[in-house]
Amino acid sequence: LERPCFRALYLDGDHSALYSVAASILQLEQLYDPIPAIRGKGACAQQVARLVKQMRQLDSARARPPTRRDAPDGARRCRRIGRMLLLDRVCDMVTPLLTELTYEGLVHSVFGIRHGHVDLDPSVLGLSSTRLVKRELNSSDALYAQIRNRNFGDLGPLLRKLSHDVSEGYEERHTAHTVYQIRDFMRKLSKLQSTHKSLSMHVHLAQRIQLYTSAADFHARISAEQEALANAGATFDGEAALEDAIGRGAPLSSVLRLACLFSVLGNGFKEKKLAALHSELVAQYGYAAVALTLSALHKVGLLRRADARSSWPALRKALDLVADDVHEVQGFEQ
Repeated sequence: LERPCFRALYLDGDHSALYSVAASILQLEQLYDPIPAIRGKGACAQQVARLVKQMRQLDSARARPPTRRDAPDGARRCRRIGRMLLLDRVCDMVTPLLTELTYEGLVHSVFGIRHGHVDLDPSVLGLSSTRLVKRELNSSDALYAQIRNRNFGDLGPLLRKLSHDVSEGYEERHTAHTVYQIRDFMRKLSKLQSTHKSLSMHVHLAQRIQLYTSAADFHARISAEQEALANAGATFDGEAALEDAIGRGAPLSSVLRLACLFSVLGNGFKEKKLAALHSELVAQYGYAAVALTLSALHKVGLLRRADARSSWPALRKALDLVADDVHEVQGFEQ
């Protein structure tokens, strides 16, 4: 399910990935029993729902006995999924274009998470090895499960509290005098050591992420995104931030992501501004680097000429899409 397929579906017109999604749902049903209600929002999602139904009928026609794989503990406790809702990515193109501000999102932005693992330079963890270090990142780590979806601005105080709790846990060894007290401490020791190891890794990651989030360029981008969300497209300052990013040669993917966000929120650029944007991109990054990419972005509708009024203000208000009470991303202190 981690297979990237947006390009194949919406640019190349290759829908073979939908079969893989449907097959994955059937495999999921081997663990949790058939899902009685599968609904889809969007053409691709609805096609997957139809594929699942057809594949079930095919299995039934072949009189294939249902097979059940060994289920994880969570699946044994809950054998049934009541309903499944599938959403096309195009139902919400704003979210993936915004800068991620959760801890997990920033880990992915800075280090890259792939299949539940991250490959780290040893220096990030304070190690002297010359090879990349692979670390697992999933909810089997109780600490990671607790912090992965938290805003990075809230992370520092939480990690300091957890560090204090671990330190207090170790200090209990000095008050363990009887056999029973020592036994109780030894029972806690394994969990303390596991939490300590996990805490050390996440503190190192947070410190490295701080270098990324404390940069002036990062804060300028966040400000431009927030203004675009509030004003349904690029403001004067937002356009200035985009031009500045192009002028200093920021990574092309980052520049195009911001430009596409302005386009999606504002339902496109005015013709003159779009032409000027093309010229600036070609001048800075070269025709060979941007020509095919710009053509592809136009084809899938992420970068286009304005042809109607933006519907974003009405959607934002009706669905309460923007949270205004989220803390700003602050520097992390150990």
